[in-house]
Amino acid sequence: MASLSDIAAIYTFKLFGFTELGNSKAAIIIGAVVWIAVMTWICYRGIELSARIQQALLSHRGRDPRGLRSRGAREGVREPPRVAR
Repeated sequence: MASLSDIAAIYTFKLFGFTELGNSKAAIIIGAVVWIAVMTWICYRGIELSARIQQALLSHRGRDPRGLRSRGAREGVREPPRVAR
């Protein structure tokens, strides 16, 4: 049974006109490994980007541009002014 990476390798060879490589088992294995490496890199980059976005969002969590506290925002309590040191 062929794996998805095998099929991707075969159709990639056919797309670029290398139909004879689509019949070679060694070329298919190499192409499949390349496809797996490329997809792994894309997933890694996506996870890193997602983690950075989440960190940025969480770093701003609880900060209200109107100066309200997270818990006190429901009660309408304002933060005391910050004193520069």
